[in-house]
Amino acid sequence: KDKAMIQHQANSFIRQSENSLKPFYGKERKGSLSKTQFCNIQQIQDTGSMKAEALKILSNFIGSEAYKEIQGAQILGREVPILLKWNEQIMRGTIDILYKIDNRIIIADYKTDHVKLDELPANADKYKYQRDIYVEAVKRCLKIDSPEFKLIFLRLGEAVSL
Repeated sequence: KDKAMIQHQANSFIRQSENSLKPFYGKERKGSLSKTQFCNIQQIQDTGSMKAEALKILSNFIGSEAYKEIQGAQILGREVPILLKWNEQIMRGTIDILYKIDNRIIIADYKTDHVKLDELPANADKYKYQRDIYVEAVKRCLKIDSPEFKLIFLRLGEAVSL
């Protein structure tokens, strides 16, 4: 439950931020996520530690190549819900971010896993099934042949293409 709340806070910050962590360290700016908004998640008892954890996760992401790529992209959607018939099952999920660079459509999913840099490839392999489902959903919806899929490991500020 805490992991989901921390990821929700991180996703909310990424979605609403204006290129910096200034709302946490200085004056709040119009359009930036306020301290109140950041910490006002349903009935979290220890917002201080949750906020600290979210800041820790985001500190490596902000300024990373993955972050810069997203900043320069055309955002097609954030937290995009999907519902897909897949192998006689109904699959449900949420694409964290869908964006376009040049003619490339990129599906990205934020991960808050505790993982070391040398463990990224093995860790990323765990998400191939998720990739297959998200890619198929985007292919069907946008009627395109080959969207890309990336995992963005927020704690490391690293993106892995699958």
